[in-house]
Amino acid sequence: MSDPLMNLKDALNKTVFERVEFTEKQKKKTLIQVDPLKQQKLEAMILQTLYDSTKTGFTILKDLKKRIGEEDFQKNEGFVYILLHQLESKRYIQSKWEGNKESRIKYYHIENKGRKRLVEIENEGEKKTSFRLDWEGGLRG
Repeated sequence: MSDPLMNLKDALNKTVFERVEFTEKQKKKTLIQVDPLKQQKLEAMILQTLYDSTKTGFTILKDLKKRIGEEDFQKNEGFVYILLHQLESKRYIQSKWEGNKESRIKYYHIENKGRKRLVEIENEGEKKTSFRLDWEGGLRG
């Protein structure tokens, strides 16, 4: 038995949907409101996950679930794909479709710009931590 919708995505990409663009106002309406610190943490975790290897979105999700925990992650699962798209539009990561017409899989890999961004995020975290220690009367270095 064949799947009548199997080639739908390819057909849509070759027609009107190939040229669909959204205004900034439309994009803002679709954004999920997420705490900026949580977003930055997820961004860093995605970049870390891709640091040494190319992975599919599903594999990235599995890796994040292991690190964050199944229950905490379920609320953010859909947001990961939005974040992957944002990271790709900022050119921190790049994606590539592989496979044939019946089975296409999207793979993601980190770009040099993404590696630099990861270092920035990690350095920002260290500065915030050291500031907090100083503010609370902890060790000063």
